[in-house]
Amino acid sequence: MTEIYLKGDEDLSAFDSVEVHPVAEYGDFVDQVSEDEVGSDPDARYFWSVYLHYKTGGLDCVADFETEAGAEAYAAELRQRLMPKKRTLEEIKAYAEGAAHGHFYSDEETPWEPFEDWPQYRIEEEMGNLAAAFTNAMLWAQGGEK
Repeated sequence: MTEIYLKGDEDLSAFDSVEVHPVAEYGDFVDQVSEDEVGSDPDARYFWSVYLHYKTGGLDCVADFETEAGAEAYAAELRQRLMPKKRTLEEIKAYAEGAAHGHFYSDEETPWEPFEDWPQYRIEEEMGNLAAAFTNAMLWAQGGEK
């Protein structure tokens, strides 16, 4: 089962990152699950979905794959489309900060449920750590320095 909902020439300017998540299907109900849950329910069908993350927050599912490897390969292609040219350090830092913010917040101010009880300073500290890791990874991926 491979289903790609995105057209090859579709404009991706509204998006800033690509995510891959495991999904469980229970009849007509589909929901994201953690990697630990994959295969845990014999009544569920598990697969991997590829999502584009809107710059304004939120996700849009653009493809489903039977395997994580298939989903990651397609996600890598989309990441190339989002960042096809070598970026400046400032562009990379801005991208990394946005991606880190999207990891902790569902919109500009509302933390995702696992982080809603965290003190603000802790979220900001962890966002900084994640943004630094993203920056280093992106610099390394395009042949720059860490």
